[in-house]
Amino acid sequence: IRFINRGFRGMSVAELVGRDAIPLVDPDGQALTRENYQHVLETGEPLRDVEITGRTPASPDLRTWVEDFHRVRSPSGEVLGVVAVLSDVTAQRRSERRLRQLIDSLFSFATPTTSPSL
Repeated sequence: IRFINRGFRGMSVAELVGRDAIPLVDPDGQALTRENYQHVLETGEPLRDVEITGRTPASPDLRTWVEDFHRVRSPSGEVLGVVAVLSDVTAQRRSERRLRQLIDSLFSFATPTTSPSL
């Protein structure tokens, strides 16, 4: 990690800079994250809107992030690594699920279960 805009997993920015990012990922998501990094490094093809769920020591609740991965090159073209941009979308996903539940409830209430007799 070379830059991070705020603490993560209960660690401060100072504790995170200079560390390998993979071990910071939820153990269940480390293989996928490693595959994403490797794919971007090898192909140069960015990955966008990758949804990942996991837990952090700071929050035992399941969290959801949307991540973008891009290969980084020096001005001379040397591959330097991968930049990952993460956005925590946990609250948004919870709201979407709740809205779907409310809509489903509304339609199940408003939809007749039997046909009226004429």
